[in-house]
Amino acid sequence: VATQVLEQFESAFSEFLNPNTPQNQRNAIDQAFVAFERQSDSWKICLELMKMTNSTNIHLIIQDTFIFLLRHRWTTLSDGEKSLIQETEIAFYVNQFNVLSRSIMKLTAKTIAWIAVMENERYLQSI
Repeated sequence: VATQVLEQFESAFSEFLNPNTPQNQRNAIDQAFVAFERQSDSWKICLELMKMTNSTNIHLIIQDTFIFLLRHRWTTLSDGEKSLIQETEIAFYVNQFNVLSRSIMKLTAKTIAWIAVMENERYLQSI
């Protein structure tokens, strides 16, 4: 599934960045990315995509997906799923720090920090 999504994303970004693409088509592509981010299992695909590409554009979608998940669905995940996301994000940050753009690394750091805040709040509420 992730390979198929990666191919679709690469094609969509190519079309989106083409100067001859009309604005209404760009808007439709943007809405398709937003729809992906909002799917309940898109974060699982993103975990796979993180290992498959160094594309800044695709990593932007990945981080946006995690941020949406944190804002809207974090409390519905199991502890194991939360740990998997957190550990994968930290490993990605450490391993890709000098590889990907500074903006993606900053966004990844913000996602990691947000996970820490969410988990700390949950811990504090349980005391």
